[in-house]
Amino acid sequence: MKKSVFKPRFFKWLCLPIALTLIFVYILLQGKTFFYTSSNQSVEAATPASGSLTDTVGATITWLGDRTGSPPAANGEDSCTAGDATATNCDVFTLNIPPGNWSGKIIRVRFQWATVANDYDMVVRQETNGTPGMQGACVSGCTGTLDAVVATSGQGATDFEEVILGPPNDGAIYYIRAVYFAAVGPADQYLGKATVESIPVSVPPPSACPLPTFDNYQPPVGFPRRDQSG
Repeated sequence: MKKSVFKPRFFKWLCLPIALTLIFVYILLQGKTFFYTSSNQSVEAATPASGSLTDTVGATITWLGDRTGSPPAANGEDSCTAGDATATNCDVFTLNIPPGNWSGKIIRVRFQWATVANDYDMVVRQETNGTPGMQGACVSGCTGTLDAVVATSGQGATDFEEVILGPPNDGAIYYIRAVYFAAVGPADQYLGKATVESIPVSVPPPSACPLPTFDNYQPPVGFPRRDQSG
C-alpha cells in the first residue's frame, strides 16, 4: 500500500498572488508618500532659509537660491518686489552668529554661479531695528526703519560676489540678500557659502632702500698701534 505524501502545491500558488498584492500595495504607498512630500514643500527665502556659524575657524555653511528672478532687479535692491523674504526677485538667507571669541576672525560670504551671462548682487544687512526678520529696501511699501546695510558686492561680468564680515564677540544676526539683477533664476541658481577664517597676517613689503651693513676695518701695515685694540 502506497503512503500518501502531502505536496503543498496548492498553497504555493495561493501565496503567490498574496505576495504580489502586498508588493503592489507597498509600491503604491511609497508613491503616495513621495507625491505628498514633493507637493507640500514650503517655499522659503533660500534653501535652507537660515543657519548658524560658531567661532571655529573653518566652520562653513551653504545654501541655494530659489527665487524666479522675475522681474529682474535692474535697479538693485530697490527693485525687490518686497522688503522681506517673500520677494520674487530677491531672496534672503539669515545667518545667526552666537556670542563667542571673534577676535582675529572674519566671515567670508560668497555667491557662486555657473556663467558670467547671469548677474547676482549681494546686500548684507544686520539686525538693528529690533523687529524680527529682515526689513530691507523694495519697490514700494518699505517704510520705517530698515535694518542697517553692513556690506555689499555688485560686480559685473563675473560668476561670483563676495564680502567680508567682522562679527562682534556678543554675536549678531545677518540677513544675506541675493538680488537677481540679471539672472535666469532656476536655470542657474547661485550657491551661497559662509566660512569662518583667521584674519591674514600682513607682511610688510621689502624696502627699496638697502639696509646698512657692518665690517671690521683693518688698518694698513705701518699704521701706528695697528695691532692694538682699543
